[in-house]
Amino acid sequence: MTVEEIAAARCQSALQISKVLRLATAPIRVKQVVREGLMSATAVIDILIDCEKTGADASVMVDQALANAASSGKARATAKHVKGSSTPKAKPLPRKHVDSAIGTLLNSNFADQLRSALPAEVADGESGEVEVKIPASMGRDLLAALEELFKAKAAQESPEDNAETETKE
Repeated sequence: MTVEEIAAARCQSALQISKVLRLATAPIRVKQVVREGLMSATAVIDILIDCEKTGADASVMVDQALANAASSGKARATAKHVKGSSTPKAKPLPRKHVDSAIGTLLNSNFADQLRSALPAEVADGESGEVEVKIPASMGRDLLAALEELFKAKAAQESPEDNAETETKE
């Protein structure tokens, strides 16, 4: 079975299933740390993902995180105790911006047009081109929603710059 088939059968996302499978195939020491409640499954999965990218040893990284937590007087390690992680946690965008963008997409028929424009003979992973024609007003709405998300992300990444801009206006 593929991850997608398992996800569909369990009514979960493919991402959730891939994370659970990643944890299930982790070294025994890593699974033991989660079982004992010394680290959350989420923090350990982040370490496993990082180790896949960097080739680092997950058991060593987990043990280092536990040692860092212990030196801070903590019995449980969290993501902040993981040294050398190459995957910084991104802050989620403010809900109002995401809701606005999603609302714009849901109120448009862009997804239907895109779905119908995708050729059935192009398999997953293959490249190809798709042409979608949308009314200019829908294009403006979609672009405005994207701009709102970009502005929110930029403000989040540099709040001090954003505060200066707002005071100048």
